[in-house]
Amino acid sequence: MSATLSNDELVEWMAYYRFDPWGGYRSDVQTARLEAAACGFKGNLSEILAFDPDPLPPDEIERRERSAQIAKLERETAQMAAMFDIAE
Repeated sequence: MSATLSNDELVEWMAYYRFDPWGGYRSDVQTARLEAAACGFKGNLSEILAFDPDPLPPDEIERRERSAQIAKLERETAQMAAMFDIAE
């Protein structure tokens, strides 16, 4: 490849890939978007793809789940306090 592609061209292609990646993953997402538009699908692409198009790191998933659980427990506590007319 280095015989036909200069270092400058390689750097340009690398920059272009960062701006607009191509390949299997990207093609799957683009095809799903086209299919969704063609059939009038209004949901999230992750509902029809075999993989999550916007993956999160495991620590972020854990943080969000923990925050959701805390919010749920706070709501339940407030409901229980209201049921027994307890001031918080």
